[in-house]
Amino acid sequence: MNPVIQKYLEEVELLKSSIALKKASQTKRRDHPIGIYYDEDGKPQLQLPSPPDEPTPTDCCSNGCTPCVFDVYREELQAHNEQVDMLRKEYTKICKNDNSIVDLESLRLPLRNSAADKVTSRKQYIGYKVLEKSQISHDTILIVGKVPLSSSREQRSLGIEDGEHVLIRMKLGNETITKAFTPITHPSVLGEFHLMVKLYNDHKPSEYLKSLRVNDLIYMRGPIMSGFKHTNNSNEQIVMLAAGSGITPMYQIILKQSTIPTTERTAIHLVYVNRTEHDIWLKSELDKQNEEDYLTTDYVLTRTEHINNDGRYIRGKLNRELLYTLLDRIKRCDKCQILICGPRSFNADMKSHMENIGYGEGNIFCYE
Repeated sequence: MNPVIQKYLEEVELLKSSIALKKASQTKRRDHPIGIYYDEDGKPQLQLPSPPDEPTPTDCCSNGCTPCVFDVYREELQAHNEQVDMLRKEYTKICKNDNSIVDLESLRLPLRNSAADKVTSRKQYIGYKVLEKSQISHDTILIVGKVPLSSSREQRSLGIEDGEHVLIRMKLGNETITKAFTPITHPSVLGEFHLMVKLYNDHKPSEYLKSLRVNDLIYMRGPIMSGFKHTNNSNEQIVMLAAGSGITPMYQIILKQSTIPTTERTAIHLVYVNRTEHDIWLKSELDKQNEEDYLTTDYVLTRTEHINNDGRYIRGKLNRELLYTLLDRIKRCDKCQILICGPRSFNADMKSHMENIGYGEGNIFCYE
């Protein structure tokens, strides 16, 4: 055999062996828990978690998002460094006292999903295929997106919980726009997610989302905390004041309540403002939940002449007097949480009304 070819083949084999060893080492490393553990000889070992992935300049849309991908990275990096410092200190303590028996469960960390296996990312925009797009009303569309399978080919949910939303990145020519949306998917639904979108005239995000077609990609990142997170038994009751598309974060909380045992549910009173009955989002879904004991809904219609009144429709503007009348049926308590979501003017008015009625600022939360 030609010596040059033989040398080349030897180098190839050497490279293959090196790659195989590296893969074996990585596999062995993954087999060990992250954190502190005892090896087969009973000696303590330390395996530190990998640092968070740093976003690239292209991951930032330069559109003033809150939080920015680099803000998220700095938070994750700080938490990572604190975690590493804690593990190193605990490992040093254990090594100095070999005779001690330590429960290491609290010093083990869950394995972080690989970037390719993440459903969502707070730092990077991920493309999700559009499965369906349908017209719900004259100014509303429903977008159904596909949640990719896991690496083990299992169906999974988007994982956005109540109190969280996503940011959607839209590119229009040379301009990049981001806008926050709250999915309305039931927690039990796997493989897809649902977004309700209100369309406005001369509105660039509306133009972009209206132009989407089946199989197009919609780029999202999240989950982003909205600022309010309800936990069971943290409130005796919740009052929701919503206008138009402001129902979506409220609906998230309502859905979550529907999944927990009846005895643990929080009483919710929803006051939902729209122009006409045809503008009400998720009405059949809300009416279904109204059949349960925990939810009561009043629909306030501001621009309608005729109302098919079944006791829950009210015609007029939601001013302080009407609000006081509606809420007069609710037991006043310190643990009552007021949630407000709608246009900015609506939020400001409702917050002022609730304060004038006597609710403290600590009881009121406005979604921005």
